[in-house]
Amino acid sequence: MRVSLSPITRQLGALAVVAGLAIAPVAAQAGTQYDSNREYRSAKVYYNDLNLDSEAGQKTFERRIQSAARKVCGPTPRLNLRDRTDYQQCMGEALDSGNKAMVEVIAAVQSGEKLAFNGVLSIGN
Repeated sequence: MRVSLSPITRQLGALAVVAGLAIAPVAAQAGTQYDSNREYRSAKVYYNDLNLDSEAGQKTFERRIQSAARKVCGPTPRLNLRDRTDYQQCMGEALDSGNKAMVEVIAAVQSGEKLAFNGVLSIGN
């Protein structure tokens, strides 16, 4: 027995599939657990004084993000392997968040968009 669906029903079904695909990555990210035993820190990165249309301004912005990541994660541990692993994870997370934000800010500046950040980013682990 074949069931005939109305065009509206088919469209609603297609929308449900598309919505499900759009929600899946968000649900996967929501799986990230907050660890109450972990210390979360952040640092601000100022860029409102930089010309982000220039290579020099972009490189300065990148150096500021690297400096802020080092501030968030603390000094490099020397001896303890577990501390070194935690430090490297912290630096990776802080640099990832900072670099993603930097790319978005530079793209917005180059397209002439107004930024809601007011020249300040916050990066963290």
